[in-house]
Parts: sequence; structure tokens; C-alpha cells
Amino acid sequence: MTGVDSAARDRAETRAARARMQAAAAADAWSDLDKANRHRDENMARLKALRLMKEAEEAEAARAAPPRKARKR
Repeated sequence: MTGVDSAARDRAETRAARARMQAAAAADAWSDLDKANRHRDENMARLKALRLMKEAEEAEAARAAPPRKARKR
């Protein structure tokens, strides 16, 4: 009977080891996904700040420019 118990224990240990490996791989995948999302969000914030700064500069330049005269027809 010990041979059967030993085989069952070996199979259980193998399943447990496989489950631990899969859990570690899943944790790594989530970590990579979180890192990519954080990088994307930081890049979007940087680009938005640049866009807003450019729009503010353009608006200021438009206010500072002399008014355009109406064209006569």
C-alpha cells in the first residue's frame, strides 16, 4: 500500500508545484501589465501637458497679434 500512497503523494506534489509555477507566472504577467499601463499613463500625461502648453502659447500669440483688417470687396 505504501507504493500507492507514495505515487499519489508524488502526483499531488507535482500538481502543487505546477500550480505554484503558474501562480508565479501570472503574478509576473500582471506586474508587466501594470508597468506597461503606468508607462502609458505617464506618457499620455506628458503629451497632454505639452499640448496644453502649445495651445496656451498659440492663444497668447493670437491675442498679441494685431487685429486683422476686414477685406474690402
